[in-house]
Amino acid sequence: MYIFPLLFLFIYSPFLTLGGIQLKLPIFIHLIFLVVGFPFALTMYRKYVSYRVAINILFANGFLIVLLFLFHGGRDYDGLKLAFSGIVTLIGAAFFVQQYRRLYNERYCRKLILDIFLVGALHAIIILGIIVVEPFGDWMKAMFFYTDKTLEVWGLRSSGLLVSGFGALSLSQAMTAILGIILLLTDNKGELGAFSRNCIIVGLTLIFLSIVVSGRTGLIALLFASLLFIVLNARAIYSNRRSRKTLAIFVLGITALVSILLIFAIRDEYAEIIKWSFELYYSYEDQGELSTGSTNIVLESMYILPAGFVNMLIGTGNFGRLEPPLPTDVGYVLMIFGAGVLGLTSMMAIFLYFTFKAIRVMRQLPLVGNAVLLVTLMLFLTNFKDPFFFHIFGTSQIVFILYALLTMALFEYKRDLRCPVVGS
Repeated sequence: MYIFPLLFLFIYSPFLTLGGIQLKLPIFIHLIFLVVGFPFALTMYRKYVSYRVAINILFANGFLIVLLFLFHGGRDYDGLKLAFSGIVTLIGAAFFVQQYRRLYNERYCRKLILDIFLVGALHAIIILGIIVVEPFGDWMKAMFFYTDKTLEVWGLRSSGLLVSGFGALSLSQAMTAILGIILLLTDNKGELGAFSRNCIIVGLTLIFLSIVVSGRTGLIALLFASLLFIVLNARAIYSNRRSRKTLAIFVLGITALVSILLIFAIRDEYAEIIKWSFELYYSYEDQGELSTGSTNIVLESMYILPAGFVNMLIGTGNFGRLEPPLPTDVGYVLMIFGAGVLGLTSMMAIFLYFTFKAIRVMRQLPLVGNAVLLVTLMLFLTNFKDPFFFHIFGTSQIVFILYALLTMALFEYKRDLRCPVVGS
């Protein structure tokens, strides 16, 4: 089916190298979906209140960012890029939601979430292949463009198809993993079938390993989201025998997998990468405290704020790219410097809106509600370390597709139409 390859490219697009020329495929892909998705977005804008509110929030944010950009002398374009990216991504998301509704009828909610998970599983194979199969890694370096930073750790860490993966890649992979966990633990009626459930379990294993070799950010986000999902849905999981059994297998499987990885760390071939991925564990074992080198740097030196009330309110116009560059990678800090608390609030508005929306419909739409809530909270959590709002390295695409999906599922639920997530 044509829709899955399109979904994969929408989420994970590489930078191609053709005859020495660098082709930035993510930009082309998003511009194509801006055009292709526009009539679908227009339909959703007219029909679904939540989608209309979301688009209006993004345009209002864009208007504010443009005003602040002009006020600060038009120096750093990062804020404009982020605002424009959000609008384009939500428009593209409308295309996928409506196509899945047309192709899969009442099964579209579960099918779309399953396919996003499978995108993560397929990309996990590519990520791991670069590490494990040296000829494949060499071919990837020849075909695709990677940053110097990525090439410096080639063979130890993997960016898959992304020009520069690290935290962003590990977070997007973690988002696909939590979708797989939600699919398994909300399948109270056995709609997935034995084959699909086994595929999800295998896929979760691959995605977990891909996070290990891409970035620790995703491991922390996945642990946070998994525990929160279990807490929020404890009653539903406990009351269903299938869910209890699945949870027990999942916990045992993850425990066994982590144990195997820690044992493998003894071997020279994989010791460095595994010890780096689980630095938090080794730090606690050796020093009795939960910490990592990068986290310590962030906490000790990267939480800075602009001087003066006005600069705090509307920023300095510097999102970190101007000279001298800001000595921080923290997402919230960069946004405050760029557009102030006012701009940060404006950029977060779309995510806050759908957070509250998801909380309200968790009981009626457990599959989509949980998916939207958890990926959004993962985004909020990880921005304390790196900037991920509106970035087109997988995270924003996954989040906005789920937002568009929630608007349609909620509309159908309110109109008493059959949606497969109700009661699942």
